[in-house]
Amino acid sequence: MSRFESYIIDKSKTVYETTLANFEATKKAIKDIVVPDQESYEPLCNDLAEILDSDYRVSAIFKIIKSRKDYFEQPGGQRLAYHSEEIDADLLSQTLIELLSQKRQELLQTICPEKHKQNIGRRNELQLDRNLHISKDLIVEYQQSLAFNKKIADALNAIKSTKQKFSTKAKAIISQLVTPDFIENFKAELEFMGVSLDVKISPVVRDSDTSHSFSIATKRPGKILSEGEQKVISLSAFLAEIKTFRNNAPIILDDPVSSLDHIYREKIAERLSKEALTRQIIIFTHDLSLIMEVEGKCDDIALSLGKGPARSTFTIRRNGTDSGFCYSKAPWRGMSTAQRAQQLDEDTHAIKDLYESDIGNYNQRAALIYCLLREAWEALIEQDLFCQIVTRGRNSVQTLRLNQLSIEPTDASIITQQMTKTSNWMFGHDKSRALTENRPAPTDVLEDIAKLRAFSKEVIARRKAAEKEFGDQFKPPVCEVG
Repeated sequence: MSRFESYIIDKSKTVYETTLANFEATKKAIKDIVVPDQESYEPLCNDLAEILDSDYRVSAIFKIIKSRKDYFEQPGGQRLAYHSEEIDADLLSQTLIELLSQKRQELLQTICPEKHKQNIGRRNELQLDRNLHISKDLIVEYQQSLAFNKKIADALNAIKSTKQKFSTKAKAIISQLVTPDFIENFKAELEFMGVSLDVKISPVVRDSDTSHSFSIATKRPGKILSEGEQKVISLSAFLAEIKTFRNNAPIILDDPVSSLDHIYREKIAERLSKEALTRQIIIFTHDLSLIMEVEGKCDDIALSLGKGPARSTFTIRRNGTDSGFCYSKAPWRGMSTAQRAQQLDEDTHAIKDLYESDIGNYNQRAALIYCLLREAWEALIEQDLFCQIVTRGRNSVQTLRLNQLSIEPTDASIITQQMTKTSNWMFGHDKSRALTENRPAPTDVLEDIAKLRAFSKEVIARRKAAEKEFGDQFKPPVCEVG
């Protein structure tokens, strides 16, 4: 009996385990079933309802399948109602296939190719009407813009035609009235400048602006002329233009003489000095030779006419990263002897306190003052003693000033003595070991500068007798800058 009971237990256990395994496998198979969500099958159901007037419970069947799967996946402590309704998927699928096939046949029988073609054409017409209605405002606006653009184009063509007529007429007027005078004035300016080039001139009108074009052997001047030749021709043309139109407006020039071609410097300086008798002329330049030429030509004009143009010299410098600082003083090389003496006085007063507090720094700066003092003595010989008859940087020799020379036998001794003293204390010469390293005291430096100023005044005073008959010709009016 016990053996039978044991057999029954073992058999029941085996059956139980097999059944449990089958149950778990079935649960896994149910879990692995992919049930589409509503978003996936809803379009299909809508299409079936539209075509067959019913979805034949496809939506409800999917929901039942979803609830059955949820039933087996629910936790053990919860219980959901199980939908036991029988679903025959094969029958439903076959029914839908037959109904859809039947519907297709009905549509094919009722729609012939001609009718289909007409429907397509009608559909295109309706679509076009709809697009036109939507774009009506844009089309009207575009049509209006086309009409407006047409008016603008017509107006531009009319303006262009009028401008062409105006240009033709203006060119004719310039050729008849302006160009002949301009050509004569231009030739006169070239002749004065000493330019022997054959420059052809023709009137040009661009956008109602009138001008003249220049050519040399059918080539533009910029193609065959040097920078200096281009500048002198441009300046001649400019002076001829203002002479032709007779205006007295001021003139501003930036480096009118090229450093690469300076043969016209003297003529340009003379021409601008003469022009300064009738108008204000402002010249920006780095060329001190040009400044000297202009000053010399102004003096020559004063000699010949009894009155020269007013002139003033200013220096524009850079200060660190900033620029445009204007000083009323001329640069050192452009100063007179009196101006240099004044500058050296100011420099000496600026360092006199260092003589007691910082003798090393004082010696350095005092040595530089003696360098400049030596230059001032050298410039005095050219400017004052020789009356600028021969000037470095100027081509001409002022022979008319020879009767102003007045040189005493002691002049050479005084100049040699002062030049020797400045050489002893300046930079550039190895000092004798007998000399002290310290430069003279500020009072001694000021005394040496005073000797320069006194000698200059004495030399100039000797010319008084010769200058008397010339009157005030060497004293041009001072240009006041407000």
